Amino acid sequence: MSTNSTLSNEIAALVRGEILDQRYREGERLPSERDLAVRFKASHGAVREALSQLE
Repeated sequence: MSTNSTLSNEIAALVRGEILDQRYREGERLPSERDLAVRFKASHGAVREALSQLE
């Protein structure tokens, strides 16, 4: 994962997959930006960009 954009695309795809697999119930909040950054070992900026792709 060489660029922030590539990383954010990968994070968005993984989170989107979890949503589609119903890992999160309807109306349930997603993990916080901080929690996702720790989980994916990514910057807050990359996570923020990924989350904006999901809106």
